[in-house]
Amino acid sequence: MAGCDQHIIDTDDEREIIVFFTARSLSASLLKSTASEAEKYIEDILVFGVDGNGIVAQTFIIPQLDEQYLSNGIVLESVSRLVKSFYAIANPSAEMKTEPYPSNVSELLSMTCAFSSSPKTPFVMSGVGNIVSGYVAQIDLVRTVAKIEITASPNFEIEKITVANTPGEGYLFKRDPLSVPDVSMTTYQEIEPLTPSLATLYVAENNKDTPTQFIVTGQFDGQTVSYTVEFSKNGAKIDIERNKHYMVEIIAITHSKGQFTITVPDWEDVVSDAKIMPRPKNPLEDGINIFSIGNSYSEDAMRYLFELLTQLGVNSSKTKIINAYIDGGTVVDFAKYIDGDQDIYNRLRRQHFLADGIIDWDFFTGGGVYSLQELIEEAEWDFIILQQQSYFSHEWTDIESEALETVLEFIQNNMENKKYRLGWNMTWSFSQSLAFDEDDWLYLYFPEGSYGMYLAMCNAVYEKIIPHDAFDFIIPTGTAIQNARSSALFGDNLNHDGGHLNNLGNYTAAAMLAKTLTGYDIMDLQTGYIANKGGQHPPDSPHPNIPNPPVTITQEILDKVVQAVNAAHVSPFLNLY
Repeated sequence: MAGCDQHIIDTDDEREIIVFFTARSLSASLLKSTASEAEKYIEDILVFGVDGNGIVAQTFIIPQLDEQYLSNGIVLESVSRLVKSFYAIANPSAEMKTEPYPSNVSELLSMTCAFSSSPKTPFVMSGVGNIVSGYVAQIDLVRTVAKIEITASPNFEIEKITVANTPGEGYLFKRDPLSVPDVSMTTYQEIEPLTPSLATLYVAENNKDTPTQFIVTGQFDGQTVSYTVEFSKNGAKIDIERNKHYMVEIIAITHSKGQFTITVPDWEDVVSDAKIMPRPKNPLEDGINIFSIGNSYSEDAMRYLFELLTQLGVNSSKTKIINAYIDGGTVVDFAKYIDGDQDIYNRLRRQHFLADGIIDWDFFTGGGVYSLQELIEEAEWDFIILQQQSYFSHEWTDIESEALETVLEFIQNNMENKKYRLGWNMTWSFSQSLAFDEDDWLYLYFPEGSYGMYLAMCNAVYEKIIPHDAFDFIIPTGTAIQNARSSALFGDNLNHDGGHLNNLGNYTAAAMLAKTLTGYDIMDLQTGYIANKGGQHPPDSPHPNIPNPPVTITQEILDKVVQAVNAAHVSPFLNLY
């Protein structure tokens, strides 16, 4: 067996076996940039060959693996023909690799891992696979731990997490139904979170009568407070199972109480993993080219994007950001444009975004009319971003669906660079001040007000965009704005006319785009930057010149923006689904 140590107990008649470690726990989603190194890494794998009577006939130690081995399989030489199945342990402890090894399946299933403090990383995994066709085995490795992700509401900053009532040991191999050894429960304190708005930790599974608790300590309203998250719902405990991803969202905070929601997708089946994608190249060296097909809301979201990308170290000399602008443009309008509607054709404008929020806009410079095809051919675009007009973002009929397919076909047929990534920018709801009273048309659609409109927007994107194969990612700008609005520092003060964003809102939206398109830590953005040094819209703008004063980005403002954006990056829909 090339590169593997083996311990042979009985091997009168031997053959080669190809073992594929193709577990979901090692699937492509785990190898994305959103996974931590601890989640990806495998040191070595201990494999037990078991005969038809449940007796351990052979053992093998496979050295460190990488993604290539996971795809191509491992060749085990000199495997006894007595062996019918394999029991595998990835990242075994030194004690697990010490002889005498377990002699039968019963002893294998009785093996335990110690979790006297936080679980060791890289994570211990285990799995079982049968030999099929005489020479192939597939082993589904499953982590022995669960992943807990705690997201803070924007007005609360996490400082530390203490885990209480968690088993000190767990069974090594998965049991059905779930069971935990008769061991004492333990308490330990986790390290500080990666950001004030997000903490990720890993715990042993637990089906005991005493639910595992997470004591979250942080800052609220200038005071240090602690809240206990207990894994229970409607008075019934929630079992914590291995290889599950438990998403806890702190949705409301007072001095005495925190309110939480808990969702339990599979570790790999999280919306943010599926639709928030890694960058396709290195923007620090190569820059990035971004092309938007949109309207004034696209302008709002991208006004400070060039500046923020530059602050994050993106090569500005090789970066271009263009918006194909139709004032009030809908997906249907762009489809009509593609179909030759002359009135809409004359409304198309080119916006070129530069540093400090400056826009080189042919509407004001007297430049010639651009066609959508010319704009698509202007650069080798890395990202193409679509979005819906604000008034129609909450609903999606067959008309919108047909129009979207027309736009997508046009992009596909006219884009020379077929490596572009297609994204959807989820817009934000109107401010509560815009008029959600009973005399306004908005009330008919959204009696719950601004938040009700936001929920409807989420639903439209979740049902129509997320499942669409053409889209590689979403930009949850609407959720970032909603998160920021829940901060006492910002409140319902991110719009300058109730719909369009003011400079603070523009900055928050641009930070969401920068985070999504690069994956970089936006905590590296600069304080002291003044949003809107360039003043107001010119007099001939289609938008009224409503006061929109400059905003200086203080550390306090940046911290709140980072919280709002990072929380949206992790939970694009506030865990509504």
